[in-house]
Amino acid sequence: MARNLQDMNEAALVLLRAGAIPVVGEWFALPLVETAGSTQVGDEVFNEIFHPIAIDLLDKCDAVLRIGGPSA
Repeated sequence: MARNLQDMNEAALVLLRAGAIPVVGEWFALPLVETAGSTQVGDEVFNEIFHPIAIDLLDKCDAVLRIGGPSA
């Protein structure tokens, strides 16, 4: 997950320098997941917060940039 986040941050920096305001869902979700007491990806607390934030962000985004290979 850390490598994926680094890749997303690097892509976000390119977009920022091109004049866009990038948003990475993990910037919002991960601090909240940690604060709420999640201990591993996929536990109850993680699932309560992580994916719902992503879905809410998608409703407000103008575009989505997909990077990397296939997603599980």
